[in-house]
Amino acid sequence: MFNYNQIAQQGEPPPPVEETPVSIPTEDYEWILNEDLLRDEGIIYGLTDSNVEEKKGVIQYFYAIQIAKETAKAEQGVKQVDGLTEEIERLDQNALDLKNKHEELSSSAYFMPHFFIRSFLGFILYGAITVLTFYAVFEWTGPLWAFPLVITLGVYIFGGLSLFGQQSILYQRDEHQTPVLREKWKVIIEEYFIPLVATAFIVAWRAKPASLAQIITFGLMIYVVFLFSGKGFLSNILNLANNFKVLYNNILKNRYRRKEIQTIETTLIELKKTKEGLEAKREEINKQLQVIYIKIRELEAGALAKIAYFLSEYELAKRARSFITSDQLVRMGMHNKTN
Repeated sequence: MFNYNQIAQQGEPPPPVEETPVSIPTEDYEWILNEDLLRDEGIIYGLTDSNVEEKKGVIQYFYAIQIAKETAKAEQGVKQVDGLTEEIERLDQNALDLKNKHEELSSSAYFMPHFFIRSFLGFILYGAITVLTFYAVFEWTGPLWAFPLVITLGVYIFGGLSLFGQQSILYQRDEHQTPVLREKWKVIIEEYFIPLVATAFIVAWRAKPASLAQIITFGLMIYVVFLFSGKGFLSNILNLANNFKVLYNNILKNRYRRKEIQTIETTLIELKKTKEGLEAKREEINKQLQVIYIKIRELEAGALAKIAYFLSEYELAKRARSFITSDQLVRMGMHNKTN
């Protein structure tokens, strides 16, 4: 069984890529950021014919530090995107499993076979036969007695004594179906002879004139009622109880199935919301990564531009050096370091 609560609960999404500010360069690097100072450096190195490789290395090192910081942030962002993608894929798989479970539960129901309706109708019909036949007997013999209802009820109960016996020949399929509790002849007397006596008593004590055919048919009807109707009534009570248990279990199982379907639908909604939140987070981080990548390219281009600008000023100053006398250079404090 799915644990929907655990499926719906997701861990905290990875933190966003933090925009840690680039460290403010010290005064040693001000000449790189300030174009006027960078131009002055190029002019000085050109007029003094100094080695520019050191300055180029400083510029490259300065921008390499900034690029390394941005690259580290980009790597962190890529890891977060990968983690979010894995989490989204896991949510998709969970959602797919839940949808398959939902389809399975929706297309099937718990219907264990039962005969509740048949048993219920049998219970009603056998009960009606038993009760209404009693009133037929009461009508047949009742007026002859001082207490007709009591006498009729007593005879009727006497005729149905076999209903309460655990041993039966009439309803037993074979002799091994029910353990033998009494001698067989006692069971035969109880099941066949007592109803016969009760029937004969009822027929003999008729209160109204009746033809021979009426007497015979009425007696046969009462005898058959004593043999079958009562036992059928009690048998349907037991069958009704057993079939009701099956029906009730079906109801409980289907109620639980519907509740499980509702839980799955709720969980799918929660998974969808969680997935949308993770996708939005991933999109946000991807946008931050695009900004970082643009910044890295700008830093790379900036490093090349600064070096090119420095070298251009250097070359111009170096070419102009031939027009400046040594005295002028000395007065400017820029005499050739190599001299």
